[in-house]
Amino acid sequence: MVFPHVICASVVFQKAKSYAKVTIDSLASIKVAVVLIVLLAVAIAAGSILDAKYGHAYSQWYVYHSSWFLCLLSLLAASVFSAAYVRFPWKRHQTGFVITHTGLLVLLAGSLLSYWRGIEGQIVLLDGKSTDQLTLNNRSQVTAYWTKHPNDRPYVYTFDTGPVDWKPGTVLSIGSVDGMSARILHYYQRSRPIENWVASGSERNGPLVRFRLKQPQSTSVIEASVLHPEQSVTGLLVDQDYGDEVLDGPIAIRLQRATSKAMLNDFLCPPHEQLGGKGVLTVYYQDEVQRVTVAHHVGKAIEIGNTGAKVELVQYLDDAKLDAAGKFQPIGAVARNPLVELKINIPGEEKPYRQVAFAKSPLLNFDGVYKRDCPVKFVYQHPKIKPKAAIEFLQSRDGKLYGRTIVDGKCESHGEVTTGSQLEIPGGPILTLTDYMPHARRKVTFKPAERSADDNVARESAAAEVEISVAGTKKSLWLQRNSPEFQADTIDTPGGPLCARFTTAHVPLGFSIELVDFEHQKSSGGASDVDYVSRI
Repeated sequence: MVFPHVICASVVFQKAKSYAKVTIDSLASIKVAVVLIVLLAVAIAAGSILDAKYGHAYSQWYVYHSSWFLCLLSLLAASVFSAAYVRFPWKRHQTGFVITHTGLLVLLAGSLLSYWRGIEGQIVLLDGKSTDQLTLNNRSQVTAYWTKHPNDRPYVYTFDTGPVDWKPGTVLSIGSVDGMSARILHYYQRSRPIENWVASGSERNGPLVRFRLKQPQSTSVIEASVLHPEQSVTGLLVDQDYGDEVLDGPIAIRLQRATSKAMLNDFLCPPHEQLGGKGVLTVYYQDEVQRVTVAHHVGKAIEIGNTGAKVELVQYLDDAKLDAAGKFQPIGAVARNPLVELKINIPGEEKPYRQVAFAKSPLLNFDGVYKRDCPVKFVYQHPKIKPKAAIEFLQSRDGKLYGRTIVDGKCESHGEVTTGSQLEIPGGPILTLTDYMPHARRKVTFKPAERSADDNVARESAAAEVEISVAGTKKSLWLQRNSPEFQADTIDTPGGPLCARFTTAHVPLGFSIELVDFEHQKSSGGASDVDYVSRI
């Protein structure tokens, strides 16, 4: 007895076998093979034209890494396989045919495997430097980390952007890690920043001051294009990290935040100290102030009140410059730009802070170099450096703004200042405070930028609007890939400040590689390099 379902299965099997035979015979046809080869040649030619006209990324995205090109390679592989299959078992005289088709199958299989599992990247090394990362130039990466816990493992999202601007409304979810998710809301392959400053409710953001400077026949460089009939110009100061300064001829205009009451008191009523031969360093930390005679304390560590913090005067130099290794090297014995290199130890901090105090440039320090800002602030006075004529603003910890002027080394306090207040340098410009925000943040957006005719190889300018969801809140920010200024920004979340960075993607190599030595040889005429040798 034959059961119905057995008969049904047999019929299905016979039909499937028949369809498979028809498909294999069709794919084995010379006409099909020729059509597929011609299509492949056309696709490769189109890819070469796109590569020459729009660049490598464009041809890879729209041709070589596209789904239709993958289907074409798969069909060609199936045609080659079918042509060999229908001739099985092979005869001795078909040996060349079999070898050729086997080679084609291996080549096509390698192309498909490269598409699915291949990684294309590069490693850039300098002499004596090492890396354990591979840069993926055709992929992008958003990295987020908590600013208060920089040593914690960061959140990393990688994705493909494509070689062109995204259409409006295109949204890409780039992943979710440990309760934090990210999406790309807008993407421009080439972009131009649009900057605005807006009021912020976060005390993490510093003050903003807008002013108008009036001076007959002024030669100001501060937004000099914004000229008015009365010879006035406008300017902007923003203290987000370690103060801000602009120059109007010989006059400096500065803005800074006070970290303690002592700092504010010294700003309004500067102490009169005997500076000695190498000057006096004033140290501010919490509510403590310490005045250190440099000549007597070089190479020594001084405690800052009862805070437990210590500041060590590593070295004093009359004039110096930073070398390639980041060390100060003396360039003369005349006090043209005296400085004191410092090392600060804070209770609870594992590593000391490296700092520097300049007598000539009071706002110049290492806060912009390292990831963490030093909580200890300094003012360095030197007998050979006369204070530059200046109009200065200082924000107290309660958000009030104070002003003063410095002329011929003498300071005149103007007390608390508000919008409309005027500060004047005798015989010089009159500054009018036109706007003051106790806390301001930079709001940066981007718009598409057109490629100019002489800009065939565009510099890195891709920008994306990234939305980050964490702890039930959503915040978005614009970032520009690999930009020194716009690649990173910080947002406030219920878990604290979160920094996001937009860069080219990186993946770990699994090992470290170091460039030990590199040399090249010139041709006999010395016109070009003919040989490169590297040792890793």
